[in-house]
Amino acid sequence: MNDTAALWQQARTLLSGELTATAVETWFGDAQLAEFSPDRVIMTTPNQVKQGLIRNKYADILRKVWKEIFAADMEVLLMTEGEYRVYLENLALSGDSAESEFTFEHFVVGTSNTFAHAAALYVSDHPGGNYNPLLIHGPSGVGKTHLLLAIADKVKKAHPDWKIVYKSAEDFTNDMVAALRNGKM
Repeated sequence: MNDTAALWQQARTLLSGELTATAVETWFGDAQLAEFSPDRVIMTTPNQVKQGLIRNKYADILRKVWKEIFAADMEVLLMTEGEYRVYLENLALSGDSAESEFTFEHFVVGTSNTFAHAAALYVSDHPGGNYNPLLIHGPSGVGKTHLLLAIADKVKKAHPDWKIVYKSAEDFTNDMVAALRNGKM
């Protein structure tokens, strides 16, 4: 058993002391500890429904559990499995030696994504200008994630000291609402 699996098992045991067995199995049965560092844990869930419920209902309990395990306050990041894959792709983009397939050069422009491609190119050349924020919407498979990662790749090469963040519309909205509620815009 690797470190992450052992830590996740320990966390589930502690969660069992805080929640019913049904709640632990229902909401955390298919969650995973993806990675950890001295001050942060990243957990994944299979979908946004579980992600949202865990964030809204169990965030404090999770922080308590991880604090008990690590004997320190931990930042707890909860991502869907898809968001975690994109996060890993973004990490690859941030490395100096990483060669990503998610660039404008590798993007296939078609009738369904011509405007999105042009807007993404403009944004990558003029960060913070027009199309700020850039919202890309469309069905699966038309290149939304590829364009976002291509923007990140091009901006990172032009501005290596900048921090680039990927966030789903749902996460952005939840964070914005929370900031408004707490007066921290």
